[in-house]
Amino acid sequence: MQKFILFILLTFTTQLAFSQSHYEKAAKHFENAKYHLAIEEAEKGIKSGDQNPELLHLKLVAESYQLFAQNNLVEAKKSFEKSVEKFPTSFFGNYGLGLVCSEMLIHTEAIPALKKAFELNSQNPEVTYNLANVYRSLGDNANAQKWFKKTLEINPNFAQANLGLGILDYRKGNFAEAEKFYRKALGKNSEIPKLHFRLGQTLLKQEKIPEAIAEITKEIELFPETLEAYNLLGKAYIKAGEIRGADRAFKLFKKLQPLQDRLNLFTLALKVSPNNPQNHANLAKFYYNAYNNKKAEESYKKTIELDSNFSEAHLGLGMVLFEEKKNLEAIKSFLKTIELNPNDSRAYVYLASVYFETNTNLDEAKSLTEKAIQLEPTAPAFDTLGLIYLKLGDKVKARENFQKAINLAPTNKAYQQHLGMTISKEQ
Repeated sequence: MQKFILFILLTFTTQLAFSQSHYEKAAKHFENAKYHLAIEEAEKGIKSGDQNPELLHLKLVAESYQLFAQNNLVEAKKSFEKSVEKFPTSFFGNYGLGLVCSEMLIHTEAIPALKKAFELNSQNPEVTYNLANVYRSLGDNANAQKWFKKTLEINPNFAQANLGLGILDYRKGNFAEAEKFYRKALGKNSEIPKLHFRLGQTLLKQEKIPEAIAEITKEIELFPETLEAYNLLGKAYIKAGEIRGADRAFKLFKKLQPLQDRLNLFTLALKVSPNNPQNHANLAKFYYNAYNNKKAEESYKKTIELDSNFSEAHLGLGMVLFEEKKNLEAIKSFLKTIELNPNDSRAYVYLASVYFETNTNLDEAKSLTEKAIQLEPTAPAFDTLGLIYLKLGDKVKARENFQKAINLAPTNKAYQQHLGMTISKEQ
């Protein structure tokens, strides 16, 4: 839904250019998805006597998309209908009405609204793509295929349209044709996990086993918590006669089942309350624990966008950025965490770790870690301080701190290795 709204924002502000200051300000707010500010500015213009009819148009559309973005579909539908009643030739009103009806599965109303939007702007690939999806939902594959192909006429690089055509051919058993569309979809979109999954699925149907294994494995690399990918990979390994590989895949499939349940729960929570920062933070933590740093970063940033004082989100974002070697950004996140919560010992340890890893500000790193230990004497803090002392050349203090870390976490192999490394360097 967000992608559709962003497309509309760009199109709206490009196509409608007026010189009135109130309109310009409102349109700018709309472009930045600040719907409430767009509404306020449009209302100011209307109250001031500005006769530009597009101010009312913009106000109505902004109100509609604000409701749509809040997932208040029933009220959004009423608002779009009001907008279309007032401005029958409004592309944005008709397109929005088509989208919200599609989301609500009211296909009989979605189709005429989207077709009207197509009449008003026949070069918008999002309109034709959404029409295709509505027809596919109805099981009308002929019309779905027609509109997917129309989408590609407008934009040959529209990955989702190629994906849609591939799915239609796959369902008809035309696996070779489906493969062609999936490969076209991948084109410049090799980082979209589900494209690799779909291609792997199709290759497996054609007994192209090594290629199928490669594509499914790529999907898992990009999105490790995709449950069905492990199941499909296990089947591919069985076909290849690689029992050990199949056994590993099926074991991971079983292990990830609870993770998938949790992901479904977090996704449901977001649908119910999309503007709750804690919901985004929960999802971010899930992705981080599932080793999907890209998704974790996106979710933590969304959390902070909703609540800039959410210290746990700044800490989590810093951890992700640190792992991604984005050290300057990570430092900013940890500093912000400390600013918001000066008693969070973890932030001091992580910030010290960045300085240690980059071999900069070692004295500051030592001070930060000592501060963390004052706040909360944890094993990671003692271990980090030991590493800093080792790099500073003080082997005695390094050994002392590694031993303290081991006393708190006796089974941690890393701490034992660090202590062993220190003893070895002393000999």
